[in-house]
Amino acid sequence: MGPHISRAAVLACTAILACAPDAHAGGWPVPPGKSQIIIRATQSSADTKFDHNGRRYDILPYRKREITAYGEYGLFKDLTLLGELAWKQDRKNWHAGARFTSQGFSRAKLGVRYALGEWQGTEFSLQPIATVHLMRSGDDPSMPGPGDTDIEAGGTLASSDTLLGMDIFSVQEIGYSFSGGGRPDKLRADITLGLKPWRNVMLLFESRNAANLGGLRRQGTQESKLAVSLVYEVAKDWSLEVGALHTVFGRNALEESGVTLGVWHRF
Repeated sequence: MGPHISRAAVLACTAILACAPDAHAGGWPVPPGKSQIIIRATQSSADTKFDHNGRRYDILPYRKREITAYGEYGLFKDLTLLGELAWKQDRKNWHAGARFTSQGFSRAKLGVRYALGEWQGTEFSLQPIATVHLMRSGDDPSMPGPGDTDIEAGGTLASSDTLLGMDIFSVQEIGYSFSGGGRPDKLRADITLGLKPWRNVMLLFESRNAANLGGLRRQGTQESKLAVSLVYEVAKDWSLEVGALHTVFGRNALEESGVTLGVWHRF
């Protein structure tokens, strides 16, 4: 399963330009008429894989490059438009020195975040997202192929505070994706923690968790990734990001490690 951009893969990405003094993480509405965009380039690799029992075993080297463009636009006071476009290159080595490479636009996402309101310092939002897959993710027929569409029913909880004089925030996202076409549905749960030790510096700590709900011996997959990023505001409304990620646990999933470079812009 691919990374979010977070995110989220990112996600796909769960924190939006929090370096700016008046900006919040990606669980709050974007002001009407305002936009935010994050472009990330991630390079990851795997030489081991988790089996259906979560045990690691060696595989031939796998390499991946991915570029994602994620954006948000404030339509109304409580309604934010979300979108993402991703390009990916997969490179797999086979026995006898053979190598297989596939590349192209891999997915497009469109969704909204509707703010329900705040209760005891926590912002609650609904976040439905539609994902159209543009290329096949693997040889397994349970994996998405070109034209396959996932509809995710999701929500977010976001809160902010101060700790030892530092601004801190947290965003929790959960989503259930209806896949269709005989493919297993998916469940994800992501957590982002952020803190600003200095005015122009933000640290992000992300836990990205996803699972296909098929039987683990066949279609089911599960993975948990940890990501750490440093975001530095280089000019007004412009920030640079550098980070790393690693799959800490999985079932029928690659044990990926990688690095990320990103550019954040608010306008």
